[in-house]
Amino acid sequence: MNTSPASRAAWFAALLSLPAAQRAQAQALPVDTAAVVVLRLEDGSILRGRVTSQTADSVIFLSEAVGRVAVARSAVTAITAAENDAKSALATVPTLGGDNAPSVRWSRRLEVGYQYMSEVARDEVGAVIGGSVGVSLERSSPKSSVTVGLQVNYQRQNPNPAASDDQMVNITANRLLSANYRLVLQTVAERNRPQEIDARFTQHVGVGRVLVRTNRVRLFVAPGAAFAYANATEEAELASNGAVTVSGVGGGFYESLSLKISPTIQLSQNLLWTEISGRRQHASSITLSGQLSAHLGMNVVYNRRYDSGLVDPIRPTFNKVMIGLQLQR
Repeated sequence: MNTSPASRAAWFAALLSLPAAQRAQAQALPVDTAAVVVLRLEDGSILRGRVTSQTADSVIFLSEAVGRVAVARSAVTAITAAENDAKSALATVPTLGGDNAPSVRWSRRLEVGYQYMSEVARDEVGAVIGGSVGVSLERSSPKSSVTVGLQVNYQRQNPNPAASDDQMVNITANRLLSANYRLVLQTVAERNRPQEIDARFTQHVGVGRVLVRTNRVRLFVAPGAAFAYANATEEAELASNGAVTVSGVGGGFYESLSLKISPTIQLSQNLLWTEISGRRQHASSITLSGQLSAHLGMNVVYNRRYDSGLVDPIRPTFNKVMIGLQLQR
C-alpha cells in the first residue's frame, strides 16, 4: 500500500495520541474522597455519596443508599456537588435553601465544641468561656425535609466562680409547593439563663424561594408570620415590671445564604427575625464548615442573639464564638 508522507505522518500522530487520550479519559473524574457529590446516570438514576476510586472504564462510588458500587464511566452523565451538606449542630439558626435529597435519606450529626461568650450583664469582669454539645437528626426526601436539633451550652466566668447554662431545641421543616416555592416551618424552644429567660418559644411559618442559585452560591428567603412567647425569671420580671414577658402574633422573616469555597469548605449565614407587638427578636449564625474526612468535620460558628425586650442590667444582645468537631453519618 502506497501512502504519501503526509498520510504517514498523520497516521503516526494518531497512534501516538492514543495513550494520552486514554490518560485524559481516566482522569476525567477527579477523586475527592471527602466531598459528597451527586452522581447522575444516563437512565435517569441519581446516587448521592463519594467517589472512592476510578479506572479507565468505571467509577467506584460509595452510595449513601446502596453502599459501594462500580458504575460504568459511559453511564455517567454528570457529577455535581451535593447541596448544603455542610451544616453545624451548634448554629443557632440552621441552614436551609438547597435542593432536597434525590431519595429518602437520613443523616445524623454529633458536635462537641468550645465557646467564648461576650459580656451579658453590664460591668461584668472576666471572660465567659464554656463548652457546647449539639446533636441533630435529619430526614430528607425529594419533596420535603425535617431536621430536629438539640443544643446544650455551659458557660463559666473567669476569674469569678459564676456559672450559667442555656439549652435549645429547634425543628426546621420545608416542603416543595412548586418548582420555585416551598413552605418553611421553624420552631425554636429555649431556656437562656444568661439572658434571664426561663422559657422562650418562637414559631415561624413562611413561603420562600431561592433567589440566587449558582454552582457556588445559594440565597434563600422566606417571609411569613410568627408567634412568640417569652417568660423571664422572677428576678428579671421584678426588675423590669414584667416588660420581658411577651406573647403574641406578628411578622417573621428567614434568610439563608451559603457560599461553597471548595468541595470541602463552605461558608453559610442564616437569620431568623420576628417582631411581635413592637418587640423585635432575631437570631443569626455565621458558620465556616470544613470536611476533614468522610465522616468528620470542623466548624467555626458565630451566633448572635438580640431581644429588644431585655432591660438593664441584662444586655439585649449577646454573641458567641464556637469551635466544634462534628461526627456525621
